[in-house]
Amino acid sequence: MDRHLTEHQYKTRWTDIKKQIKERPLLAYQVGIPLDKWDHYMHSIPSKDEINRVYLAIQDDRRLKTQRIKEALSLIVGYREVKLFSKKSGVSDCSIKDIIEGKRTWPDTML
Repeated sequence: MDRHLTEHQYKTRWTDIKKQIKERPLLAYQVGIPLDKWDHYMHSIPSKDEINRVYLAIQDDRRLKTQRIKEALSLIVGYREVKLFSKKSGVSDCSIKDIIEGKRTWPDTML
């Protein structure tokens, strides 16, 4: 996957991945970063294959999270409930509409 990326693009991708992991510490566990190698991952750049593996795992996590949000939203019936869900989850009404319609994944920041 993405064998055509330059070295700089891999470094940028890894920087973005580290930002995601710092924002969501459990993500490191979910994508299989070993605890004993945490410092190595956070202070250096792993191999291209490892960057791709972690990147794909994060993408899978996004798809699963979007699916869970869709399922939760399918239980919401009216406008008032959508507003409450929006406020509670910190997601805008427009984003919720896009998630329901399949135009957006959660979170919508791209790596």
